[in-house]
Amino acid sequence: MFSVSRDVLSGLRKSGRNPLSPRETEVLTLISEGFRNAQIATCLFISEGTVKRHLTNIYVKLDVESRVNAINRANELGLLRPVGFQNRTL
Repeated sequence: MFSVSRDVLSGLRKSGRNPLSPRETEVLTLISEGFRNAQIATCLFISEGTVKRHLTNIYVKLDVESRVNAINRANELGLLRPVGFQNRTL
């Protein structure tokens, strides 16, 4: 598995660049708000398999192995911001 070094992640934090695609950022934001894969798929009009693929890509890009670690790393890098999904009902 590809691993991003801590130095690269530190450089991203300093530069303000987001290693995640806009869709990956949306998925991670919804995860941080407590949404399950099926709920995320419904919100974003994608399949649950696509949500899982985005999660895999997020884990690789952030060099983590779990949802909690991904959220923590994204917060460290300043990648998570509210995007207006909080009031959606499923």
